[in-house]
Amino acid sequence: MLIYRPVFNYYFSSYVPYLLILGYTAFAVSNMLFFQPLSTFNSNSIGLSLSVFMALSLLFFHKDLTSSVNLTVKNRPMLWLNTGIFLYSSGTLLLFLFINPMIESGSGILPLVWSLNVFLNVLLNGFYAMALWIKAKEE
Repeated sequence: MLIYRPVFNYYFSSYVPYLLILGYTAFAVSNMLFFQPLSTFNSNSIGLSLSVFMALSLLFFHKDLTSSVNLTVKNRPMLWLNTGIFLYSSGTLLLFLFINPMIESGSGILPLVWSLNVFLNVLLNGFYAMALWIKAKEE
C-alpha cells in the first residue's frame, strides 16, 4: 500500500495510507472475531482489500493520464505493476465475495473458478516480473 504514496500525496494527505492500513487491520480482526470465524473463508476482508487496490490503481491511472509527462510504456515499472494489480483485483473480486456459498453448496464449478484465480495470479506475477525487470534496467 505504501508504494502508492505519490498517488496519496497527489489526491489526499500523506497520513491517509497509514489510516487505511490501521482501518483495514481493525476491520479484518473484527470480521474474524464477529462475522466470519476461522472455519470459513475470510471473503469480506479479501473483498475489501481487492476493492481498495482497484481504487488505488484507478487513482494511479488517472494521475498518470492527467500528468504532462510523456513517457513510453516500456520504461514505467509502476504502470506495469498497477496494470497487473488492477487486472487481478477486478478479475477475482467476485470470486472471493461469493466463495463461501460455492464451498457450502459443494458445486462442481469450484475447480474452474480456482483455475481462473490461478491464471490471474500467474498473469499478476508476470506483470510483477516485468516491472522488476524494467526497474533493474534503470539502475
